[in-house]
Formats: sequence, structure tokens, C-alpha cells
Amino acid sequence: MQAMTSIGMRSAVSGARVMRLAGCALTVGALLLGGGAVQAQSDYPTRAVRVVVPTTPGVVPDALTRLITQRLAEIWSVPVVVENRPGASGVVAASFVAKSEPDGYTILFGDSTLWGINPHVYGKLSYDPLKDFAPVIGAAHLPMYLTVNASSPLRTVQDLIDYAKKHPGKIAYATPGAGSSGNMAGELFRSMAGVELLHVPYKGSEGVKALIGNDVQLAIYGQVAIVPQVKAGNLRILAGTMAERSSTLPDVPTVAESGLPGYDISSTFGAMVPASTPREVIAKINAGIVKALADPEISAKFKNFGTPPIPDATPERFGATMRSEYAKFGKLARDTGMKLQ
Repeated sequence: MQAMTSIGMRSAVSGARVMRLAGCALTVGALLLGGGAVQAQSDYPTRAVRVVVPTTPGVVPDALTRLITQRLAEIWSVPVVVENRPGASGVVAASFVAKSEPDGYTILFGDSTLWGINPHVYGKLSYDPLKDFAPVIGAAHLPMYLTVNASSPLRTVQDLIDYAKKHPGKIAYATPGAGSSGNMAGELFRSMAGVELLHVPYKGSEGVKALIGNDVQLAIYGQVAIVPQVKAGNLRILAGTMAERSSTLPDVPTVAESGLPGYDISSTFGAMVPASTPREVIAKINAGIVKALADPEISAKFKNFGTPPIPDATPERFGATMRSEYAKFGKLARDTGMKLQ
């Protein structure tokens, strides 16, 4: 009986040792794996990076994205591939990236439509911009301009307001799409001026062609879409939508100074990643984009687009901008009753 007890004790001791050794092995393994994850983050990027854009090729967000990604590929020494996923005012692209692996290898570039407008104009949205994404950088502001055909009798914002009041519903305005920032700018104008306007959404810059052909009486687009046509003598700019005049078009008055005090609306162009992306990786992406924007050639091209790079562009600052625009566009959507299916 005593022998049996000794054997049992030795077995128990041996079992305890095995368990301790196994526990040590698991701890070491976890440390090694954890170290590997940290190493992977510090080495980022080690392979191709996919950048998703919610528009068709050639429009402003796509063009700005490609300027950045071309430089990023040089900075990071890895391929940076732009993937266009247009549809539903950016919902298609945003939903795709929100569900992507949070490792920094899928980045979403876009404008305020994604985080400021869509959540308030769509009844159901497959992503929450403030919960499903982590901000990386607000790269530039995208001012818009109220523009008419060069042959139009409307020469000022006040002319536009007066005509619209005398002829309700006779002013049709073109934008890059329903729920776009241009659409929001038109609805804000309609609300503040107390006039009736008809919104005609177009695909991309097709609305500019419609204005040239007099199919509509007004268009609200960014500088890159309209300035070439202004220089060609086809269009005339009435006013800019931001609170202050653009540094790239300093002679163009604002809507606020032209008859609607307090009018101020623009869009922000920026980048986001899935919410759980490690902070170290986000910091590296931000640093790469900041370095790209500091390149004199790229900075000059941004200014030619009418979108000078934003200084001190940190993830924290962009996060604050996203929250501010979420609230601002949300109020505007509620005040105007704007809804999309």
C-alpha cells in the first residue's frame, strides 16, 4: 500500500512538471508569436498595398489618390495598387474596406460623402463610419463652385436667387450624383435662399457637359472639372461654396459674401483603414502620405486641382474632422429632408 502511494506521488510530481513545462512552452510560443506580430507592424509594408477609391477613374478623388499612391510606391518600395469600386455614393467601396483585414494592406481614400453624408441619407447603411474605420489623414479640402453657362444672363449669386424666386422650379442644377457633396451644397443653397431648385444627378463630370449644352442652368462641381471650361470660354463661375475664398481662385467670391451670409460647405479628401488596424501601422501610413504630399511636384498638382494639402495632417485631427462633418451634414440632411433609397 505504501509502495503504491510512492508511485502515485512520483506520477503526480511528474505530471505537474509536464504541465509546468507545457505552460512555459505555450508562454514562449505566445511571446514569439507576439514578437512576430510586432515585428510585422514595425516592418510595414512588406508586400503590395491595395488602395480602394469609391469613384470611377478620372474624377478628382481618383486623380488625387493616384498622385499620392505613385509616390507612396517609391517611398515604401512596394506596389501600391489603386482599385476603383464605384457605386451607391461610395457605399460599395466603404463596405468592402470596412470588412477587410485590419492590417494596413487595404486603405480607403474618399471624401466627406463616406463619413458625413451617407449615414444620414441612406435608410440602412452597411457600415458605421465612426465605428468601423480608423482615421489616417485628412489630406485636402475640396471646395466647390456654383457655375453657369457663359451665355447665361445670371452673373451673380443674387441674380440666381432673384431668377429662382421669380421662376420656381425652372433652375435645374447638375452634380456628380445623388447624395454627393455637390448635392448637399445645392440643398443648402436652396434652403438658405428660400428657392425651389431641381437636382439632376450625373455620373462624374457628365454634369459639366450638360451645363455646356444648356441641358441644365447650374452646376456645382470642383475646380478641376470646371476651370478648363471657364478658360475655354464655355462656363462662368458665380461663387465658391467655402466660407473663405480659395487661394487658387482668389478672384472668385464666396456664396456667403455674395448674398447668403453664413453659407459654408465643402468636402474633405482623406484616407481611412478598418477600425482595428494597429496604431503603429496607421502612423506609418500617415507618415508616408504626409511625405508624399510634401513632395513639391505633388503639392503643386494638388494646388492645380484647387485642393492645397492640409498642414499638420494627423490621424487625430482627421478624426475630429470626420466627427464634425458627420454632425454638420447630418443636421443639413434632417433640415432638408434629404433621403436616398
